[in-house]
Amino acid sequence: MTALLKLLLPIALCIGAQSARCELIEAPSPSPSEIPTALKGAGGVGLSVDTLDRNAVRAFYNDVYLPGEGVGADWSGSTGSCTPGTTSAAYLTATATRINFYRAMAGLPGNIQLDPTLNARCQEAALMMSAENRLSHSPPATWACFSADGALAAARSNLSLGNAGPQSIDAYMEDRGAGNRAAGHRRWILDPGQTIMGSGSVSGNGARAANALWVINGGSDSGVSQPASWPSMGFFPKPLIIARWSYSHPQADFSGATVRMFEDGEEKTLVQNPISNGFGDNTLVWEPQIGLPPPGADVTYRIEISGMRISGVVQPVAYDVIAIDITGGGSGEGEGEGEGEGEGEGEGEGEGEGEGEGEGGGGGEGEGEGEGEGEGEGEGEVTTPVGCLQSKLADAGIHLNGLFGDLFLWLLTMLTLYTYPALR
Repeated sequence: MTALLKLLLPIALCIGAQSARCELIEAPSPSPSEIPTALKGAGGVGLSVDTLDRNAVRAFYNDVYLPGEGVGADWSGSTGSCTPGTTSAAYLTATATRINFYRAMAGLPGNIQLDPTLNARCQEAALMMSAENRLSHSPPATWACFSADGALAAARSNLSLGNAGPQSIDAYMEDRGAGNRAAGHRRWILDPGQTIMGSGSVSGNGARAANALWVINGGSDSGVSQPASWPSMGFFPKPLIIARWSYSHPQADFSGATVRMFEDGEEKTLVQNPISNGFGDNTLVWEPQIGLPPPGADVTYRIEISGMRISGVVQPVAYDVIAIDITGGGSGEGEGEGEGEGEGEGEGEGEGEGEGEGEGGGGGEGEGEGEGEGEGEGEGEVTTPVGCLQSKLADAGIHLNGLFGDLFLWLLTMLTLYTYPALR
């Protein structure tokens, strides 16, 4: 029994770390040869995928999402000297690619480009968040490493503390936390009209990882207006299934809307979050009581929305999300194995707590105030529980590949949750 507990303890630590290390406050209202082939031209050419094609979705995840996990930040700055520094071109490209991956999966134009001027301002904002070790959309001049450009970026950006670059985009899309029940960070990333953003990241050199992603008033509006769901309809990678779901429509009135959700035909209990407009498009957000889908057979989620009104007319919505394994479908580097996607990156260990304020409102620069709290624990790399265990086993020279490996890791994770109920 003691041996079993020793085996399960690393998984428990992985699960606990994932829930503690990354902080988000409420969303704001309103060299090329080193880049993997799948990332070249990201943010310029545009990404797209047919989510009704199982193999296309698998390849898209393996060839576009996964390569971004291995790109280094190479941050040249310092919180000690308040030097914003820069990150590598490859890291910025990987960040833009991660944004465009999510947009393409949602059926939106995957052609976001990162503007150098906005990047520089966001770099100063990320430096401030890291140096002060907390988040705010309206940081005072008394903050460590304060700058006017950094404060400007903080007011117009998604902010993350505990991760940076591509992993911060994952955190924005997951949008955890009691202060993020409106999924505002995700809604800005999936705003159909967006074409230009900015990103600044701090990662390494003894600093706590941080990111600022400029999403408001980037000076771009493609005029695209269309619904978007997350997780998105069609085939969908199992590792990206999340706890907080959403459906957006630019002209929708969700005040009288109700959502029902079924997992393989069985209706699931869910919590429908209060409507909060002003973050990108109008959106309905709900939290179903479901677990991480196990490896093996597909899991089909049926979404049915009633009572949504567009121009006063009730329009029902129904669609399926089919969660699939992502092994065996890629043609490029980084074949997907297991269930891990990074949630944080950096150096060192430690513990801390942070509180922040977020601005709400509509039309880009709203004035409503919100609060969010979170705890951060170091800047070590954080993955999903299964991915974290997989990494620890790999460090010990144990490699579990393919469907059998996925199933074994999943069973260990479920056993851990049973053994350590506090982590459920």
